[in-house]
Order: sequence, then C-alpha cells, then structure tokens
Amino acid sequence: MKIAVVLAVFAMFVQGGQSLGCKPCSEVKCVSVLESDCYKGAELVTDHCGCCDVCSKGYDEPCGGLEMMGECSQHLGLYCQLPRCKNPNDIVCKSQPGICKL
Repeated sequence: MKIAVVLAVFAMFVQGGQSLGCKPCSEVKCVSVLESDCYKGAELVTDHCGCCDVCSKGYDEPCGGLEMMGECSQHLGLYCQLPRCKNPNDIVCKSQPGICKL
C-alpha cells in the first residue's frame, strides 16, 4: 500500500515535468495580489507552481503538503509543523499537510 502511494505521488511529479498539477506559467492567469492585501505581518510568496504571488500563511493555518497548502510567514517567525512520522524524510510523510506554528 505504501509503495502504491509513493508511486502515485512520483507519477504526479513526472507527468509533464510539472509539479503536482501545475501548468506552464505562461498558461496561468494570476490574480494580482499586493502585500497590503495580506494580513498584518504576512509577506508575498510564490505559489507551489512558482507562477503567482500569494500571501503567506498565518498562525494555525494549514501549510505544507508538498507546498500545495502554502508557506508559513517567515516575517512572523512561523514554520510548518508537519505530522509526526517514523521517517520525516519519507515522501508520504512530506505530502501530509501541517499547521503553521511559532
């Protein structure tokens, strides 16, 4: 079962050379976001596809999940606390979403 999940995640990476469902940036229409649109202390970061600016995540917001859930605000000193796994470097573990914490 675990091997099937790893293979499925790997196949998503390999398909078309793009990350998890990403289109080439030339085909993406980004919504214009300014840092002033974000909550206080958040900064603009690039989305998981590397195409569009988005606001970073705040305290107790979901994050990670192979970056699909977003990045925590470094300006606020936050990090993405991932679920506890036997092997934190395992791709199945890294694909799990976390929560932004201090």
